Amino acid sequence: MKTHTQAIETTGIIDAANLKARKNMNTPKESLVELARNLPEGATYDDIIYRLHVLSKTERGLRAEAEGRLISVEEARKRTSQWRSK
Repeated sequence: MKTHTQAIETTGIIDAANLKARKNMNTPKESLVELARNLPEGATYDDIIYRLHVLSKTERGLRAEAEGRLISVEEARKRTSQWRSK
């Protein structure tokens, strides 16, 4: 099973090397500055908003992983199958 970090690394949206360093959890302002530095020329507001959204959710997932608040795919399937059976 891939970890949250491995799954995000394969998307290509966030540089995998920077993702490892991000585990120290920059402030939102620091993350925004870093994101802005790495934007390609011609990036649109939609591109920026999308990248901010992905960054926010990635950091949320990394915090959950660090705090041990993740469940396995098998456990998620078990829980959702119980919902469908009701």
